[in-house]
Amino acid sequence: SSTARNGTAAAPITVKAEHERQATLKSDPSTNKLIYFQNCSWWRWEGIIFRGTSVPTTDSEYLIWWKNSHNNVFRRNILFEINCADGNKDCAPFGLVNGGSTYNLIEENEILRYRAHNLNFYDGVGNIVRRNYCNPRDYNVWIVPYSLTGGNCFDFYHSSDNIAENNIAETSSLPSQHGGANIGLGMWRPSPASNNKFLGNIVINGMTIFKSFDCNDPNGRAYNNVLENQVIYYNSPRQHEPWPAIWQRGGVGFAIKNISVINVETTAFVADASDPLWPPQTSCP
Repeated sequence: SSTARNGTAAAPITVKAEHERQATLKSDPSTNKLIYFQNCSWWRWEGIIFRGTSVPTTDSEYLIWWKNSHNNVFRRNILFEINCADGNKDCAPFGLVNGGSTYNLIEENEILRYRAHNLNFYDGVGNIVRRNYCNPRDYNVWIVPYSLTGGNCFDFYHSSDNIAENNIAETSSLPSQHGGANIGLGMWRPSPASNNKFLGNIVINGMTIFKSFDCNDPNGRAYNNVLENQVIYYNSPRQHEPWPAIWQRGGVGFAIKNISVINVETTAFVADASDPLWPPQTSCP
């Protein structure tokens, strides 16, 4: 809703299960959309199961969408079955999307059985994402022949001054079909994508990617991001070409500290100015 009431710092609006994780909100099977949250502030969502469904749609559906909202809390919830119909080449379902939202706290949630995307921030500033866990379970890879990705846990798109800390991203143990990658933690595209901190996260069966070059902004760069105290165990390989465990592309002043890379079958770390696996992007096509 874009007309809902707002709470205050002293009196937030709380939506909470009386018995934690025993109350379920399920999406409409015809849309797979559950909550649209726009221009809202000082809300708390706690201890609820948000469940999607499999639907025959060509849209990039979302289960929960926060847009232009700030100072909200999403805590100890479960997002479950973030899906689209098998065989649908265009569906890229999202779990929780934060578009243009600021200073929100996302903590201690579980995101399970997702087909493509899990938690995504677009144009977000000052958000904190901590102690969350994702696992696609038996949705471990896209099974459709057109898929470009095997499933992303935590993604930040042209967002700045955010903190992601002490999260666990357990992606698929299988290679993604048709050239995709299983990505545990990602930051994408500049203008801006700066001053983000990724601290103490664990990525299992996936890669960490900071892809700072964007065809739509070839002069843009991401500045002063930090990756620290991270553990990456077993980088799940791409089917056609191997992905590195950590790939930093196009950033400036990027700090990487105290990283453990364990049992990786490919390169542990790549830093470059262009894409090593696809043709270099020097201008928009």
